[in-house]
Amino acid sequence: MCWLSKGGNYLWFQHGLLNIPVPIKTVQWIPNLQTLQFTQDRGYNVKAGDVVKVAHGPEYSTKGVVQSIDFPNARLTLLAETDHSLVDVPIRFVIKVSDASLDSFKKDIGQEVYIIGGNHKGYQAMLYSLSSMDCTVALHRQQRTKIQLKNVATRHRMRLNGAMLEGPDMLSFCEMQRRSYLALQPQSVTPPPEKVASSSSASIANLTVSQFTWTTWSASSEDLDTASNPASTLNNTAQLDPWAVDMLEAEMEILKESPLAWLMNK
Repeated sequence: MCWLSKGGNYLWFQHGLLNIPVPIKTVQWIPNLQTLQFTQDRGYNVKAGDVVKVAHGPEYSTKGVVQSIDFPNARLTLLAETDHSLVDVPIRFVIKVSDASLDSFKKDIGQEVYIIGGNHKGYQAMLYSLSSMDCTVALHRQQRTKIQLKNVATRHRMRLNGAMLEGPDMLSFCEMQRRSYLALQPQSVTPPPEKVASSSSASIANLTVSQFTWTTWSASSEDLDTASNPASTLNNTAQLDPWAVDMLEAEMEILKESPLAWLMNK
């Protein structure tokens, strides 16, 4: 507000080069809230992860979590809790609602974290504990060490102080994550093993081939006549020898002279 006429019904507000009259009935007075101020000993008492609320300007009443702070220009960027947009405002325009909460990072204790700043930048570590300004981590099973919260990020790309990674820090973090995973080497498809016949089946196969191979034979007209009339073979090829002993008759004679024959006749 730049001017109020005595006894008038309008207030005059200056916006840039413009003077805008506003009816007094539509104006609400808000007490001066304790916005962030610069001090010699602490500077601006705000850090990434703090919850703030805009008290002046076009972004009035916007509430969110501080993402980054530009101290040389006295400005900060907050993540609005309503539409999740990034809002850039002067530091003097905001009030601090609460300090950064570490409760949301307790689930990351015992998990792998990434060191994105300081002397150990580029390493992975195991998170053991958290405090308001730093955390305790162990690098490659070595002795535990303390690192500032702003220099450590979770696998969800958020610093332990509550600020989201952006710009070069985000690119560096993505490269660290890429190196932490081993790419699978391409593997050739192994053909199925060939079926090898066992020794028993092989011997059976060889036996079948060797023992049951068909042989060729020929028959003459004389062989056919012999098969149809066997008596002709005896008449043509053999003559009776009176001195030859018939083995069947000899056996019968022996039986007749044996005691068994005498008992059978009784």
